[in-house]
Amino acid sequence: MNELAQFNGPILSLGFSCSPKKFINSIHNGVSHYFDWIGTSAWYINNYFLSDNHSIVAKDLEVQRVHKHKIITHNKYYIRLIHSITYSEVNNKKKIQDVIESFERKRNRFIDTLMDAGKNNKKVCFLRIAEPMDGREISEDKLHYYKKEEETHLAEFQEQIKNKYNIDSKIILFSTTKETQRIGNVLILNTKKNIFFRKADKQITEILNNNQEAVKLLLEN
Repeated sequence: MNELAQFNGPILSLGFSCSPKKFINSIHNGVSHYFDWIGTSAWYINNYFLSDNHSIVAKDLEVQRVHKHKIITHNKYYIRLIHSITYSEVNNKKKIQDVIESFERKRNRFIDTLMDAGKNNKKVCFLRIAEPMDGREISEDKLHYYKKEEETHLAEFQEQIKNKYNIDSKIILFSTTKETQRIGNVLILNTKKNIFFRKADKQITEILNNNQEAVKLLLEN
């Protein structure tokens, strides 16, 4: 039995893609949160997401080519807006504003969920797929962020929410390049192959079932 299906607390996606949300929906359908349907880097989560100065404004959105596809990204946060808007709509002011307002609502909902978990002494489990770097072009101003491993960024994010919201959090990081191992409250699970959105619920379920004891220990301790 999938241990996460029995987890008594919020289960939230931390990106990098939409696949974790598809799996979460297979356990229980719920409202959308901030990281569900966008592409994100771990350094953004750690360095910017919880900042009081966090903001998404129209002038910071631009069209970039990512893995041969044109998409709208945020030039500071490198958020990839894959599902909510197409690159051809970058000059549609109303659409842009609607998207910005939607993400602000989702961010507030995400933070409210953390606050509620802290108040009610509930653990939070985050799921993230490690950002694949093959063929990814990174601008020079962001290269220094990638010198730090994802699991280090995530552990620092955990420390932030522990101090800010009194949360005991667990993170499961799915990776094709790292060996299965636990580092603090981050459990890295080697996936052997890429997780694809269309099959994400089945693929993630299989990976969790194959690592049932490690997942159980993470969630319980």
